[in-house]
Amino acid sequence: MDLSKDSNQVTLIGSVLTGFRYSHTSGQRAYYIADISVRRLSNNSDIIPLLFPVGMIDINRDYRGMILEVSGSLRSVRQRGDSTRKNAIYVSVREYQFLYRIEDWTQTNSVELCGAIFKQAVYRRTAREKRNICDLLMMVRRPHGWTDYIPCIIWGTFGEYMSRKPEGTRLAVWGRLQSRVYSKKNEKGIPVFYTTHEVSVYHIETEGMK
Repeated sequence: MDLSKDSNQVTLIGSVLTGFRYSHTSGQRAYYIADISVRRLSNNSDIIPLLFPVGMIDINRDYRGMILEVSGSLRSVRQRGDSTRKNAIYVSVREYQFLYRIEDWTQTNSVELCGAIFKQAVYRRTAREKRNICDLLMMVRRPHGWTDYIPCIIWGTFGEYMSRKPEGTRLAVWGRLQSRVYSKKNEKGIPVFYTTHEVSVYHIETEGMK
């Protein structure tokens, strides 16, 4: 992949879980979200929010339970009213089609990104699995000037290698988009549950890699 050019591509196949809900308006065009469930080979599922501009799909129709294939790009959107929250990640849908069945379960979740490291990665050891992991935030520019900030997780030796790379390093990653539920206590000490999304990386190309 040409590391000098930013790119952002996602392909997903899954079952529609929800109806549409309003997200936001940009440039006088409204956007709506629906969630799909994308099954992993382990039979666990990731819940992924899809972002549709009004007019692309009939938002009043009930598609729940139908199999949907989408292609598009990852988008980061700052959630208003809570400055402590991270950017929410959505899949901005460019094309879609409904399928009768899923032919190949290994091809249901594919992400390809090319951009730069936004801030120094964090290399750590997970508390539950006791595995080494690198948390990395990628900066990917859109064609018309906006920038998306995509969280990635990188396992093992690749993660250790990338944790030593400085901000601004160009890289390309291949992986899958996954959802993860975590909890934080509010000011009353009550746990509040959130869902975050990140790219689980299985392959990397970067400057200086041999």
